[in-house]
Amino acid sequence: MLGANACWPSEPPARLKRLEALLHTRLAGARTDPLVAAALERLQAGDGRLRIEALCAESGLGATRFIERFRAQTGLTPKRFARLLRFNRALAALAGAHPPSLAELALATGHADQRTSPTSSDGLPA
Repeated sequence: MLGANACWPSEPPARLKRLEALLHTRLAGARTDPLVAAALERLQAGDGRLRIEALCAESGLGATRFIERFRAQTGLTPKRFARLLRFNRALAALAGAHPPSLAELALATGHADQRTSPTSSDGLPA
């Protein structure tokens, strides 16, 4: 997509516009899997707290097949996507006017303690 022969503008804003145009062109023909779209909506509505087993059951697929379809559409497993949602929620809370303590943040984002919270660097997606 970003071939070596491509003529790229030298200024970052122009480069971004060019990249956006290429991505829009490439994605124009992409089809969205309705099962994955529904799962994404449910995960986002629940701030990433929905159990993946529940998503699999709702889809009518086995866990392996559901995860394969989800990954094919998003590039992530449902579990990793949910973790990113929780991490983004934690970042937003920390950036707010009155950031919570890490213990409060861990509980608010569905974790038992600070160690397992999304602010911990262990296991964050690359």
